[in-house]
Amino acid sequence: MQYYVWCDDKEIGPYELKELRLYWAEDRFPVGTYARSETSSEWIELKDIVLPEHTGEVAIPIGIKQYFGSNSEDIQRNKLNLIGKIFRVSGAVIAVYFFLFYDTSVTTESHYISGVGRIGGERVNNLGLMQNRLLGSIFGMVLLVIGYVMVLTNPKKPTS
Repeated sequence: MQYYVWCDDKEIGPYELKELRLYWAEDRFPVGTYARSETSSEWIELKDIVLPEHTGEVAIPIGIKQYFGSNSEDIQRNKLNLIGKIFRVSGAVIAVYFFLFYDTSVTTESHYISGVGRIGGERVNNLGLMQNRLLGSIFGMVLLVIGYVMVLTNPKKPTS
């Protein structure tokens, strides 16, 4: 439906509803501006046309609309994609940390034995830390796989 706006003592338009909402959000029209639909001669306040509480729609901020989309299916699909990306990145970071940077060795005590010298003081592998490394690596890989599964099983937007 097309709308006409009464602004600066003249009628301007026509505008689509989504254009009016965008212009209203950008403050292009002052408060108290009136508008009418193409099928009506009655002028009503623009806010009564563009604000969702007057039309029964759910309010979605413009920045979120640009990323997630404008309808609920787009929002749900893009939320799952975002969560999947977060899982993939965090899983990869955790797995790389435990594979490459997690130290499983500990130092041993050194002792001085008369006539022999110092013994000990080297680094040896600790079984508990080795287990932690294994579990951390597995956890990171599981997050990575879950992230990929979320993205791959997410329904694609139908092409029109």
